[in-house]
Order: sequence, then C-alpha cells, then structure tokens
Amino acid sequence: MKTNLIYGALAVFAMGVGIYSCKKNLLTEPNQAQTVQAMQAPVVCTYDVPLVCNNQIPHYSSTQVFDAVYQCLEAQYEQYNDNFEAAHPNLSDDAYDDLVDSLAFNEEATLKNWEVAKGYGSLRTHLNNLEDIWLANGMDPNTDPFDHAVSDLILLTMMNAAGDIRVANDLIHTDPDGTQLIVSNADCAIFDSAKADPNYTNPNLTRIMPAPPDVCQRNEYEKGGQEWANNSNRKFLWRVDFDAYIQNSRAKSVIRNFRLKNGNWKRAAAYCEVQVDGDIWNNECDSTVAVTFDAAIKKRKRVTARRYPLNYSKIKTGELLGYFRAINGNIYVDTAIVW
Repeated sequence: MKTNLIYGALAVFAMGVGIYSCKKNLLTEPNQAQTVQAMQAPVVCTYDVPLVCNNQIPHYSSTQVFDAVYQCLEAQYEQYNDNFEAAHPNLSDDAYDDLVDSLAFNEEATLKNWEVAKGYGSLRTHLNNLEDIWLANGMDPNTDPFDHAVSDLILLTMMNAAGDIRVANDLIHTDPDGTQLIVSNADCAIFDSAKADPNYTNPNLTRIMPAPPDVCQRNEYEKGGQEWANNSNRKFLWRVDFDAYIQNSRAKSVIRNFRLKNGNWKRAAAYCEVQVDGDIWNNECDSTVAVTFDAAIKKRKRVTARRYPLNYSKIKTGELLGYFRAINGNIYVDTAIVW
C-alpha cells in the first residue's frame, strides 16, 4: 500500500532518516565489536513542558524548545540503548533477545520516563499497546497499528495519545492518514470543535488533507516486510519516510524486528543496519542535490537511521531509496519511495 502524506505546517516535526541508493554497492559486513560504543554518562532532559487544554496537550513554547527537546530525547534514547549493548557484546541475536527478555529491558524506558514525569500518555504508548494486541492476533501486516502518518518514536513521545501537540501558539492534531488540523491562536475550544466536526470552519483553523500523487512531492512513505532467510521464526518490517515542512525537511528509515517465541510473535532484538541515499529537489523542483549519510548499525528491536534538516524539500518518484539489512539474517532490501 502506498500512501501520499501531506503534513503541511508541522514546521519542526520533520523526522530523521536512513536511505540507500541503488547507485551504491552494498556495504561489506561490519565487525560487530566496532559498532558498540563505550559506556557514557546519562543524558538528562530537564525542559519545562506544561500541559494545556484541560491538562491534556504537551506545550513546547517555541520551535527552538521543540527542537531542543526532540534532540535531547533522541540522544537520551540512543545512549541508553548503546550503553546496554556495550555491556552485553558478542551475543547472537537469539541469546541477546533472551537476555533482554530475562532482564525485562525496555528499549523505550527513557521515553516512557519522560511522559510519566510530564504527566501525560503519549501516542507512542498508545500505539505500543495496540501493537501488543496486534502481535497476539498474528501480526497481520494489513492491520499494523504503526501504519500511521507519524512513525518516529521521539515525535510520537512528544505528542499525546490523541495525536495532539502545541508548538508556540499552534495547536496541531495529526490523524493516522496524515490529515492535520492546525489552530493558530491556541484556542482550545476551536481545536476541540474542529476535531469533533469535519465541517467546522474558523479563520484561525487550517485543515491539511492528504493530497493526490504529484510529480514532485513534499511527503511520502513506503513500507513492507519479510521473513529472515532460512528462519521463519524471524520477521522484520521496514519503512522509509521523507517529510518536508515549512522550516526544514528530514528523512528516516526504520526496521522493526519480531521473533516467534513459545508460539507467539513478540518484539525481538536483532543486529541490523539501515542507510539512506538518493536525490532531493528544491521547492520549485528545478534543482536537485544528492544526500548520503552514515548507516545506523544497532542490535535493537527497532533500528532507526535519521537525516536532520535538509535545505531541499521535495522528492520525485524513485529517487530516494531505503536500504535495510538484517545482518545475521543475511537479508538486503532496497526500496525506492514511490507512489
């Protein structure tokens, strides 16, 4: 399924990325010991994020604060997991996964701690709960709860369970299909009315709907999945995104790993690599630039490679390619963002 997403004015909500081009040769298999970082002192995120609109919606007082919180939560999340990986090197995927289960290690603990400390339930937690139900029912890819316009764990943590957030004076709601409501004067009553009534209008309300396919697009994602070679007890789902907003654009590639254990599908740790490469275009679609960046190589249940704000903000069919590699499973997936 290919879905064309237009997010419009979510200025700094763009997400990071990993993408790989058919122009490049596949990387040689890395030495796992070289990918594990030394233990580091914990990153601490102490930003003030009050709840507004009946104490339900996290409020980031400016785009600068939003961006600072995003980067801090991301650094905290990566460091927490890198430290755990560094403490348990050179294990097979199954041994590592068994260890994670026995210790009840939660890759997303720092993100959970953030939302608990701030006093709200996030969209990340909501989708994780739905994913638990989905896994218990056989993980049909057609009903994947993470088939959502927002798939970035950090951004999902910064929004409430309904997909609401306030940045400066903009109240923003994002539906799973990418439809957005933006109330520019932070009026909670207008925001509630707009969410309740699709025909509601107001001078301070902007509705941004998913647009039909176009030659030169600002937003797109593509997804899929497959079993590991010679191991029907392992699966991974992949997704590659490109999202452009008013002030910047970002891209990301994500692998989510699963393992059949005791007759049930569960999230599973696996040694994976994700990368991105390709061409992006300027706003007028008359100039292009190539983007290339390092691979993310992690032993995780979820591996994400991100690319931060880019000066160019559109893509054309097939010109960005996601590269996903489940290393121990010897699987390579190259997929262009197409529609």
